[in-house]
Amino acid sequence: MVHVIRAEKLGFCSGANRAYEMAKKYPKAYILGDVVHNKQVMEWLAKRDKIVIDGVDDDKCVIPNKDTIEWLENNGKDVNQYTGKVDRPVIITAHGALKGDLERLQNLGIELKNTTCKKIERNLRI
Repeated sequence: MVHVIRAEKLGFCSGANRAYEMAKKYPKAYILGDVVHNKQVMEWLAKRDKIVIDGVDDDKCVIPNKDTIEWLENNGKDVNQYTGKVDRPVIITAHGALKGDLERLQNLGIELKNTTCKKIERNLRI
């Protein structure tokens, strides 16, 4: 028989929580990758115009995440409304992004909100 011990408190790590709180602050935002690996939370954000993207092309147009496209289509949203020029902040999640990707987005003049976890940031510098 397996004995399961459940934590008294459940939730996100501090980095994911910071990214989630940042996303909630903005009426509309793009999120580079998932804030958390929790489908319900990501759907809650999507319903509030926080759209997960895979990146931004050189013309400053959004590259939407395939799961996001599927969610938009399944929920009667116009995908084209979310695939044009970047018109809202891009949140970098607690998982971070590659240095080159961040520099590219900054050079394109895109407003970034970086919530990369400090522990992950240290590891990315190694």
